[in-house]
Amino acid sequence: MMVRAAISDPLPLLRTGIAAALRRDGHPVDEPADLLAWCADEAPVLVIIGLTTPAQWELLSDLGRSRPAARIVALLPDAAAATRAVRAGATAVLPRDVTAERLLEACRAVRRDESVLPAATVRELLRHAARWDDDVHLDDRELGWLRMLAGGATVARVAAASGYSERMMFRLLRDLYARLGVGGRTEAMLLAREQGWV
Repeated sequence: MMVRAAISDPLPLLRTGIAAALRRDGHPVDEPADLLAWCADEAPVLVIIGLTTPAQWELLSDLGRSRPAARIVALLPDAAAATRAVRAGATAVLPRDVTAERLLEACRAVRRDESVLPAATVRELLRHAARWDDDVHLDDRELGWLRMLAGGATVARVAAASGYSERMMFRLLRDLYARLGVGGRTEAMLLAREQGWV
C-alpha cells in the first residue's frame, strides 16, 4: 500500500530529486508549507526531512511528539547526529548524499514499520537502554503490545487485537514510550530486547 509522502528540505533541487524518485515508486508527493498541519489527520504518512538547520530539527521534534502515525526518514549531513534524530522521532536515518535506490529501500522499510539505522546508532541506543530506570513496571497488556510489535505486527494489527482504534493505539503507545523514556518504536524495541521482555 502506498502512502502519501511529504518532503521538507531547504534545498529545492534535493526536494525535486526525492519527489521524482518517490513518484516513480508510486507515492503521491507533496511539499507542504505546514508539515504538521499536512499530517494532522493521524493517517499513516511518509515524511522525508533534511536536518540541516535548527528549524528542521525543531520540526522533527514536533512531528515525533505530535504525529505518531508519521513514518519519518531523516537525511543527515553528519552521522554523528543519528541517535538524536531517532530520539526526536525518526524511523530511518540516512546520509544526505544517499542514492535514490537506497532512499526508496528505506521508505519501503518504514512503510512496513521497520527501522533503517546505522549500526553505531543501534549500539548507542542499546547503551542508553542499559541505563534504563527499572522502577517503571509494565502490565501484561503493555508487554503484549511490545511483543506483537517486536514480532513484526503493525500498529493497526496491535490495535485490532487489543480492541482499540488505530488512533487510540498510537496514543497508548506514545504514552508507553514516554513512560519508558524512549523516543519511539525503535528505541522501545531495543529496550524490550535488552530487558528480556520480547
